[in-house]
Amino acid sequence: MSRKKTAKNAAKHLSRVNTQQWEKDFLKMPVKLAKKLKKEISLAAKKENKLAKTLNKLKTQLKTTETQMKAAEKNAYTSTGKKQYKAAKKMHKGLVKTQKIASKQLEAATQSVEKLTGTQDKLHALHHHLTQFEKEWAKETKSNKKTKMKAKPASRTKTKKVSNKAVASVMQEPAMESFETIMENTRLNEHEPAEMTS
Repeated sequence: MSRKKTAKNAAKHLSRVNTQQWEKDFLKMPVKLAKKLKKEISLAAKKENKLAKTLNKLKTQLKTTETQMKAAEKNAYTSTGKKQYKAAKKMHKGLVKTQKIASKQLEAATQSVEKLTGTQDKLHALHHHLTQFEKEWAKETKSNKKTKMKAKPASRTKTKKVSNKAVASVMQEPAMESFETIMENTRLNEHEPAEMTS
């Protein structure tokens, strides 16, 4: 029998500990997620910077190929000039395509960085609200405990059940003591207003 009780108590203690651990993990989760997001944001920002640099390089290469095309266009009447013009034109088309792809990737990287920072901001706000809620909850429970301790409910007064015979005897014979106390109270009440005015 005692083994069963100890097993039950151990299970209750373990579940209480698990619940408390889950609560702690829940409160720490926004901070942990924000730290992971910070790493992801830094990686996405590096990728965004690389894409911006490659896009700038592509722009400069496009300018040089355009100048090469213009120079080759002047010599297009010779066979070597035509070959140079065709090669420069092909290179220009390839650079334009890669520039479009790189600009799309840059836009996607910028959007992902913005999205990640927005999520990180949400997690920071959630952490702030959770800590604020914990503080308010602690204050409220503390004040509730104080009010419960101050105002304890009054204990019920026990009423005696009176038998019908006792009620009948009281009704038939009025007690003289109660009659005398009523008379004294009325005499006192008559003298009070006079004393108050003087």
